[in-house]
Amino acid sequence: MKKGSHCSLDSREKMMISHLGKSPANKGMPRSEEAKKKISDALMGRTSPMLNKKHTEETRRKMSENHADFRGKKSPIYGKKNESATGENNASWKGKNVSYRGLHYWIRKHKQKVECCEWCGEKKKLELANVTGRYTRCFDEYQWFCIKCHRGYDLKVRNLKEMTDNINKHLDDAFGGETI
Repeated sequence: MKKGSHCSLDSREKMMISHLGKSPANKGMPRSEEAKKKISDALMGRTSPMLNKKHTEETRRKMSENHADFRGKKSPIYGKKNESATGENNASWKGKNVSYRGLHYWIRKHKQKVECCEWCGEKKKLELANVTGRYTRCFDEYQWFCIKCHRGYDLKVRNLKEMTDNINKHLDDAFGGETI
């Protein structure tokens, strides 16, 4: 684009959408001491042209009119998501290697929340509970429980696991580790 030329609103909108979710190419790149010195020397002694001045009412009105379309809900990109950077297309997507916390966050975000506990039916504060013990992105493996039911369910599952571990240990001791 030529210096001093202006883009149409349509072009601006397309450029804004294309840059959503992207960071500058030089972000995080350290500057050399020589580069820092050059920048410092170039800016030395400069002050803002608006220092100790105020915009006139007319200028403020013009600035307000020109920027009104790009603030808040009036912005052409308000509420739009960069679809190319979501889900599996995101650079941070871990797939099956997701952490326990990350998986719960993802399920909580995507599984539709119900109004009452799926176990007792009461309307209370709800939590997501994994009901199968397998941690995958399958919604059927999670249910919305109230805190009381969630703790009770986890306690029953833990006790059941301990019982089966004890039974397996006794069977191993009785049969010398042989499988039946």
